[in-house]
Amino acid sequence: MAVRQDTIWERFLSPVVRLLIDEDGLRRYADSIDWEKECDRYRRDDVIIPDRANARYF
Repeated sequence: MAVRQDTIWERFLSPVVRLLIDEDGLRRYADSIDWEKECDRYRRDDVIIPDRANARYF
């Protein structure tokens, strides 16, 4: 028999937080934002990011 390995978040905190927030409203808000356009506001062309920073296990 497999034993469930739920985290503290999954077991206790997530249900409480889900009661306090409007998930559908938050999802609608996130979907209404053009994330590419907003990201362009913070991108800087003069900053060079090393290749190792883009590695999976940085």
